[in-house]
Amino acid sequence: MKTLNILTSRNVKLLASLFVGSLMSFNAFASTNEVAIDENIAAVNNFNPDRQYTIRNVGNDQLASTAFNSRFIFSSLVYANNPVIGEGQGFQVRTAPTRPQRILDFQKWRFVNLGNNIVQIINIRSGRAVDVANANATPTQQSINAIDRGQQWRVSRVGRGVSFRNVLTNRVLSASGNDLVQANASRFNRNQQWNVSITESSAPAELDAVVLNLSFSPNPANNVLNVVVDSPVNDANAFIQIRQRGFQNIRNFPINLRRGRNELTIDVSYLPVEFHTIALNTQGAVRKAFTFAVAR
Repeated sequence: MKTLNILTSRNVKLLASLFVGSLMSFNAFASTNEVAIDENIAAVNNFNPDRQYTIRNVGNDQLASTAFNSRFIFSSLVYANNPVIGEGQGFQVRTAPTRPQRILDFQKWRFVNLGNNIVQIINIRSGRAVDVANANATPTQQSINAIDRGQQWRVSRVGRGVSFRNVLTNRVLSASGNDLVQANASRFNRNQQWNVSITESSAPAELDAVVLNLSFSPNPANNVLNVVVDSPVNDANAFIQIRQRGFQNIRNFPINLRRGRNELTIDVSYLPVEFHTIALNTQGAVRKAFTFAVAR
């Protein structure tokens, strides 16, 4: 019986060790590229204006981001995530799916310290601030204006994270499903609590940023497809992918993207008369994909 007890005790310790290890592994996977700030320090004093951060909701464990559309590209086994970053567009509280897992630039933020624990919250991809027009308004992306009280957020420690209370409306940022909203403050509402973590930096947006776009002509094509890519960034590793219907033939055509307008002529004479797919892969993911026809 003593031997049995010893073995049982060892097994329990082993199982406990494995369980804790698995939890740690899962947590590390869930927070890729995130380093939590010290929980014991006053929030705003630790927001380095030269660093970039994630803002993760305590209630649903999702990242704050610009609004975005997401779809899975089966042919490439990747997710295409397209942020909506125009003036007046909204925000979401939803982590973008990626393969492999990483944090995308539209889910990264920087803080402008205005004093008295008040900050502006600026999205890295759009270069715009989180703004509310009045107490009933949904937060939107607006051009940075330090004297706009709708862009000023008072940071305080609450519950398991921090809260962001708007100076104009006295309401706090909150998650409502996957939407970012403002709500009356409730100290015990986890949807109003946010964990702020340092993350790897991405290139900040420029105010006159070029909108990523892929266009092509003619459509239907005969033997040649003229492709135009408007790119907001330089990317020497970008490529255009032509996928024959049924994925019988997939070819990549490198394009050394420069910020602005880029042109490329692609020979499609090898494709049969039917519908095919053209896709733009830049910054390590498929960003645009369309169907085109070949007719002769």
